[in-house]
Amino acid sequence: MERIKIFDESINDLSELGVITTIETKKIVIGKIVKTLPVFKIPIELLKYNQKNGRIFSEIFKLKKQDDLNLDDLEIEEYNDEIENLIWNSDEGKNAITKQSINDYGQLENGVVLIDGTVIDGNRRFTCLRKLNRDNPEIDDYKYFKACILNVDSNSGISEKDLRKFELTIQFGQEEKVGYKALNKALSIYNDISNDDISIPEMADILNESRSNINKMIGTVKLVKNFLVFIKAPDDYGVAEDLKIYFTLEPLNNYITKHKNIYSATEIEERKMIYFTYLAGVKFELPTQTLRDKMIKLIFKDPQEYQIFKEEFDELIDDFERELAPKDDDDALERIKDLKTSIVSEQLRSLFDKTIRKIKLKLNSEEPIQILKDVLKSLESINLTPFVNANHEEKIMQIIKLLDLVGEKNDELKKVLDKS
Repeated sequence: MERIKIFDESINDLSELGVITTIETKKIVIGKIVKTLPVFKIPIELLKYNQKNGRIFSEIFKLKKQDDLNLDDLEIEEYNDEIENLIWNSDEGKNAITKQSINDYGQLENGVVLIDGTVIDGNRRFTCLRKLNRDNPEIDDYKYFKACILNVDSNSGISEKDLRKFELTIQFGQEEKVGYKALNKALSIYNDISNDDISIPEMADILNESRSNINKMIGTVKLVKNFLVFIKAPDDYGVAEDLKIYFTLEPLNNYITKHKNIYSATEIEERKMIYFTYLAGVKFELPTQTLRDKMIKLIFKDPQEYQIFKEEFDELIDDFERELAPKDDDDALERIKDLKTSIVSEQLRSLFDKTIRKIKLKLNSEEPIQILKDVLKSLESINLTPFVNANHEEKIMQIIKLLDLVGEKNDELKKVLDKS
């Protein structure tokens, strides 16, 4: 879709809109070209927020879903009010600091806007200026957002892809841009790559990330999407953010990546559904660590105990699915909250704890055997010939003393076994 221009390229038309030319310039790198652009003071009522701001990806989705809202149908002021609230609430503490800084010193860092008035660099500053302007409408400095203006067309030499790369660099690629939610970042990356807008190598280069890390984010987002379908809340990323599932699903993604060529697709799916069930249905104090260190590293790793666990798990799954099924006028968060206090949740937790105890007991019972095997292997590797040939009497005496101690410990352990 072609961008609608609210600014004309001529300075005269810009001034007619109340845009003021400054003596400042701003250097940006876009399309691998350094551009030095003039900075303007732009009336804030001419500007609008960027819906594609990855920083608030899940929040925008949640807003649309909860209020059945089509942002594109709103008047610009109403649209801006909605997005402003999302940005302010996403990090109220940091926003308050920025607002106070602008109040004390003015807007120190210039932004970037498109020819249609969309703010692509400086949404936080734009938000603070809007608030300051409402509080102090008589102060001129709060009426304007200082920014350079980008035009995306064949004449400017800037393509839509160049622009998207630039946006991603602004949002996620700069070291100082910290505090972004991991899910929002991963969703933005997933969308661009799944839509073939940007390739994995390009994304890795833009964000200064390894390709394997980009693949990990994509894989984890796919699991987030799968999990939302599982809990009957498809694509509701607001629920995903509220449940804080992104990092908890990372270990499962790592497990699937490592074992996808070992187990069949059916076996992988089976383990995924078990993981989802416990993530949705059982309350753990530390869900990420518990599911990673116990479900994956113990239960999934022990074929015999896993099979026993799976058989008992299958007996509970019908009750679990009945509890998980949507009720009239409920929402996913309420269902998950109720599910975690249900009888089937207690049964799932009991099965989990019982299986972990059995596996740990088995591991503890095998530990002495493994230690003795390691000791024997170490003893077999000892070569005493150099000490004998060199006539190192002091070291030879030390070795004899240690061997006597080993013999004594050997006798002690045998006596313990003889009593059993």
